[in-house]
Amino acid sequence: MPEGVGYASSNVIAGAGLDLNYVGDRVYGYSGLITCTNGGDGTQLSTMSGSKTIVGQYQFNVDIVDMDSGKELGFTIKFNGVEVVNAVTYTNAAVANPNVMNQPIPLVIPPYTQIDIICSTDDTSAVRTFGTFTGKTV
Repeated sequence: MPEGVGYASSNVIAGAGLDLNYVGDRVYGYSGLITCTNGGDGTQLSTMSGSKTIVGQYQFNVDIVDMDSGKELGFTIKFNGVEVVNAVTYTNAAVANPNVMNQPIPLVIPPYTQIDIICSTDDTSAVRTFGTFTGKTV
């Protein structure tokens, strides 16, 4: 939901989607569970920031149960089409817990910036992922 737009009774504050949500000076986004495939579009977030700078963090989670050992899953964060982060998770059959949660990625998002966060994989099977953004305007 764009900055400055109030919430109506039909708005779901805890909803999933491609947009950032603003509540006061707090900003959040949740992609919901999406499927990332080899060569497919695994878009977790695709939105335009509002009129203020946002300081926050993005965290992605990967369920790699069905991924083959030695494969990789990448996450690309772009601002106005320019890649600013490229994070990669590698699978390993020796890992006891197949759920990989990486460290939060700190972000400073300028005003009126197109933000795109996309996952990609080199595995032939589909991979389930989700991402969360939390932050505040300054």
